[in-house]
Amino acid sequence: MGEGAFCDSQGARKELKVSEVAEASKLRFVSSRSHRSSSVDDICADLGISEIAMSGSVGLKVGLIAEQKADLYAHVSDKSCVWDACGPEAILRAAGGRFTDLAGDAFIYGGKDLKNHKGILACNAAAFDSVLPTVKRVSKERGLL
Repeated sequence: MGEGAFCDSQGARKELKVSEVAEASKLRFVSSRSHRSSSVDDICADLGISEIAMSGSVGLKVGLIAEQKADLYAHVSDKSCVWDACGPEAILRAAGGRFTDLAGDAFIYGGKDLKNHKGILACNAAAFDSVLPTVKRVSKERGLL
């Protein structure tokens, strides 16, 4: 614990660190390739984000944030489970990012209910506090919170 996050590729090791982009309109949003909802469009419009990339799993999206290829991901749905979150959370936190549910609350792993009922929010630490109110509002409007 506390040793950081690293990516080994082609024999080279690179330390993972999230970006320090704090201005909402300069954030790069990474969205689901197969589950993109209008909530993503609402969040991006409200924050003034124009750069939106598509990617596969939660882990891949969070990996893009850890590699500074994206800054923000919001899964505005109750369709994910704890196994979608636990590994990506560990990597993102080790890279200096924030990983919570859409209300900004920490995930609690364990118990019998394995669903992430309040979605996922992954972000670099610099922008997290400024994007959380918009993400919460959109999530409430969609009946998720």
